[in-house]
Amino acid sequence: MSLTKVTNTMIAASPIRPQDYGAVGDGVANDTTAMQAAINAAIAQKTYVELNGAFKFGALTINGKCRITGTNGRTSITAIAGNYDMFTISGNDVTIENLYIDDTAKTGGWDFTIACGTSTLERIQILNINTFYSFGFARDTGTTGVHVTTRVTECQARGHRGHGIYFTRPFAFIFLTQNSIDYVGMGSAANFTGFYFNPAGIGGGAGGLVMDDCDVLGTMGVFTNANQRGYDIRNTAAVWMKQCRADTVCEIGFVFEDVTGLHLVGTTAGLCGSHGYYLTDVINSSFVGIEGFGRNYLSGAPTGADGIRFVSGCSDIVITGGYMRDFTGNGFYKVAAQAGPINIGTMQLIANTLRGAASSGNSPVLLTGIQFRGNVAGNYSLGGNSDYLQASQLDATTVVNVGPGPITG
Repeated sequence: MSLTKVTNTMIAASPIRPQDYGAVGDGVANDTTAMQAAINAAIAQKTYVELNGAFKFGALTINGKCRITGTNGRTSITAIAGNYDMFTISGNDVTIENLYIDDTAKTGGWDFTIACGTSTLERIQILNINTFYSFGFARDTGTTGVHVTTRVTECQARGHRGHGIYFTRPFAFIFLTQNSIDYVGMGSAANFTGFYFNPAGIGGGAGGLVMDDCDVLGTMGVFTNANQRGYDIRNTAAVWMKQCRADTVCEIGFVFEDVTGLHLVGTTAGLCGSHGYYLTDVINSSFVGIEGFGRNYLSGAPTGADGIRFVSGCSDIVITGGYMRDFTGNGFYKVAAQAGPINIGTMQLIANTLRGAASSGNSPVLLTGIQFRGNVAGNYSLGGNSDYLQASQLDATTVVNVGPGPITG
């Protein structure tokens, strides 16, 4: 009678395990070579890699359909020392999930890079990943290539030392759900933007970003980083953001530039070091129930920080509900004439150092159902010749219907 050793790779449709290729799996030994061999085998055999144990490895490449999954909630990964990208994805249909990555030993590099090159990559998923001390969570690269139908879900980057998600090659159907970038306690190492999205290099047609329940936690009040923004979204179309938060970031909470079809629901800019929302060339957009509260009355508060600032080129924007309060500038400020009308209704503008609402330049502003209270320099100063304030309440007493501008009260 002969005995035959059966490994996982000999069982049809069974997972590949790095231990089958020489990995120790104790979180101490360097398992990079074995892990790469397991990935290559999974791609060739059309199965997946299961990480059962604890592992230590460095740079890995995934160039074909593959799923890498941790077990028991999240498998612990320790990064080897060096400056490198841990997972470089250059194939379609790649899923990486259920991992905890400790980047303490790294000196630079990203955890995930979507390397488009000249190709169109589709169906990339990064799910249920926690990182610690990372220099960058996820980015994309490419010359003419793009990625489509990309999902990053339930990921948390703690003790973060770089950009969170930094995409410049996304073409369409990008879903970012329940992700947080946490800079707390990182001092000057946290001088970066949590979520950056700018497909300017792709050309016309790029768009389709959906963000839900994402959060950026900054260092404002403890350490000031001049470039630490919550969200910076540019040169795109069809953006939906729901219940996303910029919390104590050192600069602007939300930056939007050259965006068509921006839809915000329940977003919050809280205790930021500059403006809450900063808009340039944003058109055909609607905001519902957005919130902002500034650093008025706190030590080290910036001067002239507005809740919502319209800079230039904005048009056909409707804002309904929410509040802007405690900013060291204005609750709402239209800096100059815009490209078209702005309509704001059913909002509270409270306890701002300058005005509740201020407007300059001759482009239409209609404010309806606004409640003003406790704005130090006055409730409103609307300088445009087509600015109106209707059915709005001043300091919990008088209801006014005034306009056109210039009007002050």
